[in-house]
Amino acid sequence: MNHVLESVNDGSESHIRQFVSHWFGSFDRLSEESGFFTPFLADDVVISMSEGTFQGHDGFRDWYAIALSLFKSDCQHQLEQVEVQPAAISLADRRATYDVTMRIRLQAQTHSTSPMGGEPVDFLLNETWRVTVNDAGDVLIHEYLVVPFTQDSE
Repeated sequence: MNHVLESVNDGSESHIRQFVSHWFGSFDRLSEESGFFTPFLADDVVISMSEGTFQGHDGFRDWYAIALSLFKSDCQHQLEQVEVQPAAISLADRRATYDVTMRIRLQAQTHSTSPMGGEPVDFLLNETWRVTVNDAGDVLIHEYLVVPFTQDSE
């Protein structure tokens, strides 16, 4: 089984890294519509952030509305660290599962009506995703955890 996992991992790690870069590049634009993102989220995705825990596509849309109310478009998500580790492989549904851990620097302007009062922000965040990749190379996010970076979280 190990050789199967290794062969799946060879191209998938690079593919997942490209997906992560594209995902955050799209977030930087922070368009009014969240529809671009939902095809990459499992129907039962669980998203945990400082704003709360959100479930499914409706939960993502709720969280996205909060993000739109806080931040102006043209944010900057700088990927400071991305690690992709195989978590499991299911031969039944032909999907490999990966844990993706990232350190992201978010620099953004806030709306004057937000709790940040229009001040610029510069956050360092730790993110952990659980993703699957199918035979066609489609990446699907199942779990999405974001916590502020602290020295203790290293």
